[in-house]
Amino acid sequence: MNKNELRNIMRVRRDNIDPEYRKSASDLICDALLGTQEYRDCHGILIYVNFGSEVATDGIIENALTSGKDVFCPVTEKFSYSVNDTGRKSRDGGLMEFYRISSIKDMIEGTFGIKEPAAIEENKFTEAVASANEYLIVMPGVAFDRSRNRIGYSGGFYDRYLGEHLFIKPLVTCALAFNAQLTDNTITAESHDHRPDFIITEKEILR
Repeated sequence: MNKNELRNIMRVRRDNIDPEYRKSASDLICDALLGTQEYRDCHGILIYVNFGSEVATDGIIENALTSGKDVFCPVTEKFSYSVNDTGRKSRDGGLMEFYRISSIKDMIEGTFGIKEPAAIEENKFTEAVASANEYLIVMPGVAFDRSRNRIGYSGGFYDRYLGEHLFIKPLVTCALAFNAQLTDNTITAESHDHRPDFIITEKEILR
């Protein structure tokens, strides 16, 4: 089974999770993250705003803001395809950056219909902002295996961002997923793929 096939299967599986169970499972995942040493020790978080059937992150964002942590959420740019003179197809755009928020209410509808902060340059997460403080990046995904390999949404946003921001240290990565998104199949990782340092589901934490 290739990545696209597995991605499609797992998206349907996640979409079919009972809404009541999804809410209670999201609460368990939120509580589990808040209880980790990585969260307690971090100066701030870079965290996605949930969309559709993803694990809800609003409780984590609210806790971080209340706790005085820096909170940054992603702003993405849609990608498009172009063909050069030789017929080679390449992808344009598909960039992602994180910007500081002070309230969930600051969000507006952005790319793909997902809530995003305003892309104000002075609020951008950069190496200078990070300094020597520890930040935790909380990422979504569609499917994961028990070796923490990840399948995203095929846009490559997080893999590209992490690949281009390796200079920001320390930066701990965590993924949130429902247990139904774990597969016993081995997900083949490519050289540009980034495994999260740990994955939290409603049933366990994989490290």
